[in-house]
Amino acid sequence: MVDAVVSFALNRLADFLIDEADFLGRVRQEVQWLKNELERMQCYIASAEERQNDDPIVRKWLNDITKIAYDAEDVIDKFLLQVHDEETKPTGCFPSMSSCVKCKKKVILHDIGKDIEELKIRINDLSRIRELYKFESSSNKGEGNSSNALATLRQLRRTTSFSIEKKVVGHDDATTRLLAKLLNQDRHRFVVSIYGMGGLGKTTLAGKLYHHLDVKGKFDCRAWVCVSQDYNTHDLLLRIISSFGYTTKTTKELKQMNEEGLERYLHESLQGRSYLLVADDIWKKEAWLSFKRAFPDCNNGSRVIITTRSQEVAENSDERT
Repeated sequence: MVDAVVSFALNRLADFLIDEADFLGRVRQEVQWLKNELERMQCYIASAEERQNDDPIVRKWLNDITKIAYDAEDVIDKFLLQVHDEETKPTGCFPSMSSCVKCKKKVILHDIGKDIEELKIRINDLSRIRELYKFESSSNKGEGNSSNALATLRQLRRTTSFSIEKKVVGHDDATTRLLAKLLNQDRHRFVVSIYGMGGLGKTTLAGKLYHHLDVKGKFDCRAWVCVSQDYNTHDLLLRIISSFGYTTKTTKELKQMNEEGLERYLHESLQGRSYLLVADDIWKKEAWLSFKRAFPDCNNGSRVIITTRSQEVAENSDERT
């Protein structure tokens, strides 16, 4: 679950740096620092998760890094909302208005810089704890695995643009309609697809639904997984199990299981539980089909959200089976 949260935050920070490059100015360096530090922290999450059941300090470290990832997203949302508010105000044609806009920009940039400075203090504290407890970096477990992981992460970051987040903020009707689908009284498990070309804010919208208080209250457990174009079913199942945060097996035991074994284990773990899965950035219909067997219909209102840029994926996923 922690890795999924951090990956989502990194995805947003990467696109934020691209989409708001002209506006950010000198603050861009601060945002880049935040992204780089979260990337470094992410390398140690797997090691920490293996130790969290035996060490409360490690468990708190994971909890703190999760909070920082959420707060980093809040910084982005706060910035986008402020910019959106300014863009929707009438500008007029008086010379004084131009200087006023510049002042507003300085205030917005000052606010985001101050927020990031507070996150830097917290991240530096976590870095000291990480060094003290000698967390093992995933990069130490094989250069090939590290290269593959970095390649996958780069792909994930580029899958969805947040450039029209400002428009998503202004279109609450889409969120309301999708939220109604997630919360309705239909007890069968079904799939909700968010379909559109890259750059339409699909992941942003899915994130708003995933973190909505009513959604958190409805489901017993939730998981988020980024699928991407070059997916591996075995790896996806491992990450989904980890994201749900409920397992009676160690990471090593799970990795030794084949796909069928992971499917069976996940299926059994979800029996009797209402769950929400977000499968973000699915490119092929075969991707969802490759692991949908692991998700039982327990007649308790479970839901799956899929984001995709493929109409074929959306049409073949919206079935109540």
